[in-house]
Amino acid sequence: NAPRCNTMAAPASPVVAAGRTIPYCPSAGAPIVSWCGNAENRATVTPLAGPNEIGYLAGPFSTAGGDWVSIADLFNPKEASFFPAGLDRITTFTGDAVDASGVAVPHPPLHMHHIHVARVPIAGLGAGPFELQQHWLETHGDYRLYQPGGDVPPGYTTAPPAGTCRTIGPGAVLRLFGEVNDIRPVSETTRIQWWLRIRLGLSPTPCHPITKVIFWFPIDDFTLRSRILGYDVGADDRLTWWTMKAPTRLRLAGDPWIHSHRARYAGLLILRNGPRTPWELSPKLPADCSRTARTECSGLDALRSHLFRQAMRLPPGQGSLYCQDNLHANTTALATTPGGATIQIDLPGQVVCASGRDSELQQGDTLTVLAFTRAVYLPEADPFQQHTLVFSHAELPPYDSDGAVPTGEGDTGGRGRVADTGGGGRGANTGGGDLGQGATGADADSWDPAQAVFVHPLPENNDEYGVWHLPTGKIERPTLLKPPPLRT
Repeated sequence: NAPRCNTMAAPASPVVAAGRTIPYCPSAGAPIVSWCGNAENRATVTPLAGPNEIGYLAGPFSTAGGDWVSIADLFNPKEASFFPAGLDRITTFTGDAVDASGVAVPHPPLHMHHIHVARVPIAGLGAGPFELQQHWLETHGDYRLYQPGGDVPPGYTTAPPAGTCRTIGPGAVLRLFGEVNDIRPVSETTRIQWWLRIRLGLSPTPCHPITKVIFWFPIDDFTLRSRILGYDVGADDRLTWWTMKAPTRLRLAGDPWIHSHRARYAGLLILRNGPRTPWELSPKLPADCSRTARTECSGLDALRSHLFRQAMRLPPGQGSLYCQDNLHANTTALATTPGGATIQIDLPGQVVCASGRDSELQQGDTLTVLAFTRAVYLPEADPFQQHTLVFSHAELPPYDSDGAVPTGEGDTGGRGRVADTGGGGRGANTGGGDLGQGATGADADSWDPAQAVFVHPLPENNDEYGVWHLPTGKIERPTLLKPPPLRT
């Protein structure tokens, strides 16, 4: 493999054009049921003007308790992107709501339901094998809010490892789909004013291009009918499992993170190239577990601990534990609204995965996800729309950690020549389908780092998908469906 490094020219202080507006849809006291494609409401966009950054403030918006606001330029192709094609050296992403002084509004009162900055091909959807990637950059309501004065830009910020950066690629632009809800009870009618902030930090010096990998949850008929594309986890104690295959080689880089609705979240295990079902992992485990006196059947936590121990005992060559959640990290907390109401909020929690060479996935490697759920709060919500998304930045081969990527600015080999990739990888030869799956087959190592790696459970891969209801012992096998391109 030829040496590869980032040798892009220094950014010319790109800025968002002034005088623009962006569509938004308000909803009083209830979630928005549409995607706000051709909204009559337009919010003023003000460019950010800090050093080494590009972005904007949109607003102002005004909400009372229970209100929702959807802001999007994603679903109307006539809307020009706020970010130039070919933008590179992206070192941080901040997506949140700020007050008049520019300080991020905490949760409560505002909940960042989702802020997706999607990567969209300039040629349009359906023009090639790569499609829209909504989670290219994202903020969700269970993420960490960084305070001023630290090493991370304040706000809801995510960042790749030091010395690395993201690049859009010349064949694509970025577009927004965000929903922010005022989490206060509807009885709190005092309105608050805020602005949506979308900020990309840029490196002033060359940096190593890196990609992002997203490990998905299963898609079934319920998911496709869900407004938020969630799978059903009900209100009982459950273990849902599924498998999925890596579409290309990669290594995880930096700390992974997870987005899940914590009202049902009760733990996560991910196995690599090992058992595909709970019973392959623990053959003596009875389906009617809760009706026996076995220690591992005494509750959901006991079952998770048992399966964790079984995963740690897998013999060489029969699989390994790839990721696990930190059981000691709080994922919910009680908070007080400005009006004095006590509400439950979601916290980031923690997921720990293999790192460095130990995290390397080969194309076709199988991951088995064991997702544990229970009614942590809101027990009356049944069915319940759940997300279980594990994110990480990722290296593509040849790996920097092997010393294959030089640091000299003069080298122009390999992935550093972003202009040669066309923004969509070697699309004509990759056959990646319509889901942004990217390179497959012998050309898998040519994956363009501008293209995130989506790892989906797919019916054409004969992936597993099952639901185990612990209280009754009932086992369901929902029909796994292909993810819709516009909603992933």
